[in-house]
Amino acid sequence: MVVVNDDVAEQFLELGDKFRAFHATKLNVYLHLLTTPLAVWAAIAAINKISGQSYLSIGIIAAYLVALSVEVSSAVFIPTAVCITAIVLLSAPGARVGWMLLTVLFCVGYFGQDLAHWGTGEETFQSSYQQENDFWLQLLEHTYYLIPLVFDACLSADSPKRTMRPLLDTRSIGGDDRLFSFSVGIGIVVAVLWNLTVDSNNNTIKLSKNSRSSTK
Repeated sequence: MVVVNDDVAEQFLELGDKFRAFHATKLNVYLHLLTTPLAVWAAIAAINKISGQSYLSIGIIAAYLVALSVEVSSAVFIPTAVCITAIVLLSAPGARVGWMLLTVLFCVGYFGQDLAHWGTGEETFQSSYQQENDFWLQLLEHTYYLIPLVFDACLSADSPKRTMRPLLDTRSIGGDDRLFSFSVGIGIVVAVLWNLTVDSNNNTIKLSKNSRSSTK
């Protein structure tokens, strides 16, 4: 195994060590594998429901996965990517679910994490920093890495899989990981926004034609 010596990877490993201190029991981790994806699924389904299509959520998730692929071990990234891809695919029909049910499912997933901590007698990771001045920044980081953190916690603390090279290792070709992921991510978002604009224009043209034909 090749040890990751990149600043971003080391940052994730440090965060992972802090996270696993509050997820020491396997039961808690396994419950998070159910509750966390459920909450994320409900949130993405809500985005699809509001936008009326799935382009936006697909673009955001694609950009997220590209950025993540150069930051975490491939052993953590691959199950994370599979999980998130499944969530996105299932969120498309989920957009047809009523707002009440979506809200209930989100609450079940979100507060189910707290119940998992309560049931296993472990404090939440959020409780360790909620009184600090940079609470919102830490919460944002916690949320951003939440799913990969859960999969990282599935591995033992000293597992060599945690320090495998990322799936996309741009350093091998003399590149900069953050610049690469940022550039690709921006490209994906721009492409999605372009498709949204084109679809919107096409719909406007169709409505205009239908309006004209109905007045004849």
